[in-house]
Amino acid sequence: MGGRIPRSGARLSVSGGVVVVSSQLERFFTSIPDRPAQVPLPDGSAVLFQIRGEGGGTWTVARRRGRLQVERGITTHPDCRLSCSARDFHALLRGELDPREGFLDGRLELEGDVGLVLRLHRLAG
Repeated sequence: MGGRIPRSGARLSVSGGVVVVSSQLERFFTSIPDRPAQVPLPDGSAVLFQIRGEGGGTWTVARRRGRLQVERGITTHPDCRLSCSARDFHALLRGELDPREGFLDGRLELEGDVGLVLRLHRLAG
């Protein structure tokens, strides 16, 4: 995995009667460094989020030298990767999708150190 995924502007789409603005995810991810107590990642670890479809994108959340960093794209070799649709990620954040059920029914794809993603459950809700 390597390279950066270019930034894109906010997009508006209507899918199943639901309006999705990609900047919602941008705001969610860029707010993570302001909430260090909710992100108990060990130093030197990184989690890659690949959100597919309209309103999606790719973000890397990492803790380096004690500081949380969130960058758009694949910026380091991740210890764990979470991949899902934008609709499922929003449902996960709203508490409407249980992570275990999402994994078991194939809506959430996890690869690597799954324990790292489970540490991030407090970001949702």
